[in-house]
Amino acid sequence: VRRGSFSAEGAPRAVVCVAWMSREKLVVGGSEGEVYFFEGTRVVRRVQPHRLPVAVLMPLPDAVLAVTSKGVCYLVREGAQQPPRRMAEIEVSSLPGAPDPRMQTPIVGGATFRRSSILLASRTYLLCLDVGGGLHQPRSCSVLLMQPSKALTTSCAHPSEPRIFTGALDGGVRCYRTDSHQPLPERSFRGSGGVTCLAVSDCPSGAGTSAWLAVGCDDSTLSILTEGSFRYVLRRCLSAAGAKLTCARFSASDPSGVHPLWLGVGTSDGCIHTFRFKQTSCASLAHSGAEAVEKIATMRGHSAEVIDIAFANELPCKHLLSVDSSGQSLAFDVPMARRLPSVSAVRDLQFSPWTSPVGWHVLGCWSPQKAVDSAALPPRRFCEVRGRGVIAATDAETARGIELFPFPCPSPPFARPLRLRGPAAPVS
Repeated sequence: VRRGSFSAEGAPRAVVCVAWMSREKLVVGGSEGEVYFFEGTRVVRRVQPHRLPVAVLMPLPDAVLAVTSKGVCYLVREGAQQPPRRMAEIEVSSLPGAPDPRMQTPIVGGATFRRSSILLASRTYLLCLDVGGGLHQPRSCSVLLMQPSKALTTSCAHPSEPRIFTGALDGGVRCYRTDSHQPLPERSFRGSGGVTCLAVSDCPSGAGTSAWLAVGCDDSTLSILTEGSFRYVLRRCLSAAGAKLTCARFSASDPSGVHPLWLGVGTSDGCIHTFRFKQTSCASLAHSGAEAVEKIATMRGHSAEVIDIAFANELPCKHLLSVDSSGQSLAFDVPMARRLPSVSAVRDLQFSPWTSPVGWHVLGCWSPQKAVDSAALPPRRFCEVRGRGVIAATDAETARGIELFPFPCPSPPFARPLRLRGPAAPVS
């Protein structure tokens, strides 16, 4: 189609979708909601029911079903002599079974299936609309597939319930069941920015109690919520310079409630922020802010981005071990908020599960490396599988595979470690 083929009102700013109605009839959607009907190379009709970009055009025998990028569906009747009648607008988010609009991203495509279903694809969801009763009254919406629209950056597992949380740079925190591998949309929500770290605390079994969930974002915002009801108890920016929050970890929980619960958060500028909770678990929604958790200190000493934090398995909690991207490992006295002279001061303490990329526990997981100009530590991730005597580590060369080593592993194992393949991108 040539630009001169559009009507006298002018061509759209951008053509975003097209569909053939027949061999000589074409319908075109514009970036500002325009719908053009072509016969041959000439426009015979132009309508603009919306100002939103047209994401999908689905030809029907005597009409065209249009779906905007925001999920608004309507019919445009064919025929140059007919008034521009259209069906009452239906928003996909209002249908039973539709995902939370806060987690939705613009629709980018779609297709019809046997005139009884409509598939709509966004960067986050693949949706199926049931239109068996007619296009004028869709019955329901079901989620066929859910995924982040940007890179997945972090994850954490609930210590006692069969579910995990994942965070992505699109700002979404998504929950999945580990026993059925099914998403839990009702337990998913959106953060203030791109999510870069997550942590969930231990929670004693019992009715009326909930774990704490910490969400760190790339805009330096830390949010602390109750994991059961997702009620915010704290939201604070930890860096005036906007340093990215890179890792978070809770200390061991005291079931008796005598000893406080701690939270450590690392940043890209080498700082570690510590928080102390008044209660080890959330048993009441009546308290928030300083009544539930308070900021204690900002501990410094790292010259690079903090990539791992671990509290010693002790009650009361006193020691913290951290590692930055250059491979430097530091130990801190948590209540006193001071750096210890040497990491050897905590060598007899237990840190479980072990997640640090350095230390004698994982020395055998590294192959001898040649001297390189860069001082950065290779981007590997480690996680001990508690109770199995195994530690999982990403591949040292590509980080796209996972290797299983015995734990602890102070020297290279005699047998080649079991390698799990599958990830198409580096494991974060």
